[in-house]
Amino acid sequence: MGTIQGELSKWAAKNKMPIKKKKETEKKSKDRGMSTREIKELMGYYQPTYRRSKGGAIRQK
Repeated sequence: MGTIQGELSKWAAKNKMPIKKKKETEKKSKDRGMSTREIKELMGYYQPTYRRSKGGAIRQK
């Protein structure tokens, strides 16, 4: 017993069936993605933060 692919090729040759070959697709170049600055910006890292102070007033930290 061989592999399934080997057995399939033997069976196809015996039964005179054509074997479909896989088409090679072009590989897309992978982009690096986002920089760490862009990721932090999306997460709101550079947004101003606010705190409640005396009397319940909201002030920027």
